[in-house]
Amino acid sequence: MVTGKIKWFGGFNNQRQTRNNFGFIELEEGDIDRDIYVNRREIPQDLQILLERDNGEGVYVCFDLEENSQKFEAINVELKKYTGVVISFSGEQEKLPQNLMAFSILNLLKNFHLETMFLVVCAIPLSLRKRKL
Repeated sequence: MVTGKIKWFGGFNNQRQTRNNFGFIELEEGDIDRDIYVNRREIPQDLQILLERDNGEGVYVCFDLEENSQKFEAINVELKKYTGVVISFSGEQEKLPQNLMAFSILNLLKNFHLETMFLVVCAIPLSLRKRKL
């Protein structure tokens, strides 16, 4: 599997009055010097929902490459997974609204670069800690 960053995905075609069922991925590294086409059918439904926001711009994905008549297409697309460690359950972040924290974490993942190594630190709001999952 190779890694890339969504250049854009989906959106609405005003000219045809339809939703776009495709997008393009920019490779992180490799010998291919053009963006990779991706069709909606190759992306799991839950990932499609994430990509519809901001046309998926900047979201990192993993995928297999398939060559069709001298063009490359992304297949078996999945969200690039990163692992972090929670080192604290307390702190000033407990005072942030939950939706702001979720937005901040999403932006962190969207802007993550493979060359950058860092530890993800999350604070879980007290209201969430008391819930049983």
